[in-house]
Amino acid sequence: MLYTDGGHLEVAPISFLLSALLFGSHGTWIDESAVNFIFQCLTILTLYIGMSRCLPRPAPFLAALSTIPIFVCLPKTIAYDAITQALAQLLTGVWNDSSACLLLPSRSNS
Repeated sequence: MLYTDGGHLEVAPISFLLSALLFGSHGTWIDESAVNFIFQCLTILTLYIGMSRCLPRPAPFLAALSTIPIFVCLPKTIAYDAITQALAQLLTGVWNDSSACLLLPSRSNS
């Protein structure tokens, strides 16, 4: 349990477990930064893949490219934030392509 007998786990469980799985007890701050960067890249990639199924060619690339300054200008992020953003993008962007494309004009693949 996260809160038992007045105890509190300071680290978010998903990033803590992922770091422990990948790096064991030898993980440092640079390892968490690498995990943060990988999941931010995964978020941008899944945004591009999800939008490229519905929108014409330059729009998905420009939308994915425009998210990079948003990630760069954040003052401080932790791996937990990037992991949850990537998982939310996976659930909404890639797996939900059929209902999202219904609102947009049809696109021919010719």
